[in-house]
Amino acid sequence: MTRYAEDFPDLVAGHHSDMQFVRAARMDVTFDLAIERAVEGATGRTESPFVIRVEIDDDRGKTWHAELSGWCAAGRTRAGLLARLVGRA
Repeated sequence: MTRYAEDFPDLVAGHHSDMQFVRAARMDVTFDLAIERAVEGATGRTESPFVIRVEIDDDRGKTWHAELSGWCAAGRTRAGLLARLVGRA
């Protein structure tokens, strides 16, 4: 997750804005590892659903919300997925 925080200013600049307008930003990533399905075309691999919620508070006091969801196939193990998320892979 550290990588996402470090890359956030570049993401803001890439959208033709500036960090001076950002007062706070939050991201919550949730995986439902109790649910799995087979990955199409990848025998023996499974994927689980995820939801990413983002909130950004701007300098005018407005909070912007976004939510993305989908399915994510882990590496060979769930531990591999966790390692990638925390920037250790």
